[in-house]
Amino acid sequence: MASDRTERRLAAILSADVVGYSRLMAEDEAGTIRTLGAYRHEISGLVGDHRGRVVDATGDNLLAEFPTALDAAECAVEIQRVLKARNAGLPEPRRMEFRVGVHMGDIAAEGERIYGDGVNIAARLEALAEPGGVCVSATVHEQVHRRLEVVFEDLGEHEVKNIPDPVHVFRVGIEVEAAEAPPRPTRRVALGAAVVVLLLGITAGWWWLTVGTPTPTAIDPGPIRSIAVLPLENLSGDPDQEYFADGMTDALIGHLAKLGSLRVISRTSVMQYKRERKPLPEIAQELNVDAVVEGTVMRGGDRVRITAQLIDARSDHHLWNESYERDLRDVLVVQSEIARAVATQIQLELTPAETKRLATGPVNPEAHDAYLRGLQHVSVLSPREGAKAIELFEQAVALDPAFAEAHAALAYTYQRLGQFLLPAAETMENARAAALRALALDDGSALAHATLGQVLWRYDWEWEAGRRELALAVELSPSDAWVLDRYAIYLSAVERHDDAIALARRAVEAAPFDPQMRAEYAIKFYWAGHSERARDELMQLIDSDPDLPTSYFYLVLVDTELGLAEERRWATQEFLQRTGGVPPWREELLRNPGQSVEEDVRALLAAQLEHRNEVPVNSIAFGAAYLGENDLAFELLEEMYEKRHALLVLLRSPGYHRLRSDPRFDDLLRRIGFPES
Repeated sequence: MASDRTERRLAAILSADVVGYSRLMAEDEAGTIRTLGAYRHEISGLVGDHRGRVVDATGDNLLAEFPTALDAAECAVEIQRVLKARNAGLPEPRRMEFRVGVHMGDIAAEGERIYGDGVNIAARLEALAEPGGVCVSATVHEQVHRRLEVVFEDLGEHEVKNIPDPVHVFRVGIEVEAAEAPPRPTRRVALGAAVVVLLLGITAGWWWLTVGTPTPTAIDPGPIRSIAVLPLENLSGDPDQEYFADGMTDALIGHLAKLGSLRVISRTSVMQYKRERKPLPEIAQELNVDAVVEGTVMRGGDRVRITAQLIDARSDHHLWNESYERDLRDVLVVQSEIARAVATQIQLELTPAETKRLATGPVNPEAHDAYLRGLQHVSVLSPREGAKAIELFEQAVALDPAFAEAHAALAYTYQRLGQFLLPAAETMENARAAALRALALDDGSALAHATLGQVLWRYDWEWEAGRRELALAVELSPSDAWVLDRYAIYLSAVERHDDAIALARRAVEAAPFDPQMRAEYAIKFYWAGHSERARDELMQLIDSDPDLPTSYFYLVLVDTELGLAEERRWATQEFLQRTGGVPPWREELLRNPGQSVEEDVRALLAAQLEHRNEVPVNSIAFGAAYLGENDLAFELLEEMYEKRHALLVLLRSPGYHRLRSDPRFDDLLRRIGFPES
């Protein structure tokens, strides 16, 4: 029967005991009991102040439970500072010092009692602490080291009694003079202080009315309109669970990105801080945001515990923090609740549509796990990684057919592979089916709308229908950099260049450290006929991030247009070296370049035709068009037409401008349904 009443949960545990308690009792039993009672009362008050509860206080021990590691660690530090101040007023032999240990982990609870490894580790940490000191586990350190203004000393791993694995221990430095940490005021003192404050307030009010307005001591930084979600920390102790913490970060970013009046930084830009140890104001300044959300994730059995806190980065002021412990089935519900809580704290008025977008329901835990694992394979655009992602997303929707996000991710993956790598006919149809299924379950899925839009205009050549889907995706998730850029590409293709550049700029603002978004922004200038500006943007990007292949590929296009032969050859070589090496036939061309871009392109075209099965058809068509080899160019474009090649919709790019005077050009535009400019 006892097991039926046992509840398992994740909690932060503080364990404290008196140093030399037996000696103190032997020397002065009555005095020790009085001092211990007073100190225990003080500690209990501090525990309550930090949202904790005292679980047990027998003998010289005290055990307390807190909802977050930050609450417990802050309480431990304050306990030692307050007790140090109290001890300063006692003779040295009568001073009572405590050791404190703090750990966050899995516990078992029966009624008011708690036990388990989480409690045992806290007790072992307490034993390792110095008199008047605090020791915390690595789990606690990971969560609080940015927020506590103390120094942590890494004491390494320790073998401790009855715990099978070594415990990584950190000592908390609390070097502070007693005068800096006065005891907490009693209720009577607090009441007296309140009266004084009231009288001072009345006096100040009289002065303001009779003399003038006092100089303000602080400036209101104004409303919060931009935010970054830092990578949630994995507190499970298992590195294999990183994908779960990353997935929770993605989900929270996705929920906040649905709020139209809030600019939210994308995943690609915040993930660089996953191992960074920078002050929050510095991170916020680099990301150009007003506020930061940070937190932790711990998964144990069929439960998950997520903590989140909101900090106004302009003042480094804590605005809100909360801890959520739920069944794994409700993990998406928790993300929605956090997003709504953040919106409330920063005084955003949610529209009915935004409230609806944030609504979500339970999910099959195994399906959700397969979905999160699938996301790990999506970022690499290759048939192998794409096939693995598809396998996991298919598994997720089989386990939970109502899981809209998994259907949307499946659609996205099929569309990406069909756009560049795999035969379009089957993959695009699969993408369409999965996107429509996702939208039938959740018509607020920006990813599903954007993916469907891609299929409609790139494959079906239903340009207006595709535009509507892309525009709706932007409306639904106005801070999603990928969604913004997909619509910007469409606008470039139909020669709405000012709109395309403005949208691409928004994508960069949402993903300031994503080099791919910066490259996409740069190429929009090339499309608009501003190749010099495009080149400047690309060279700045290469200076700051030299490893992105896309930058060099786009630079080849731009340098071809500008007629920069030597620069074009350099960009070509850099691109090829970053994408798996240089084919032998192309290496020969790089060793023996021509004197002009036209000579290089002509030599390249001849080599590509000789190795035609190894070269993408669009690349050969581009070279033929540049050289004015119209018959060959249109032969290749017709091949792309028959295959419904995804890049055929980019026919109005500068690379094909020499074909525009040929009647076959307008005929091809008409057959693919190209909208009139």
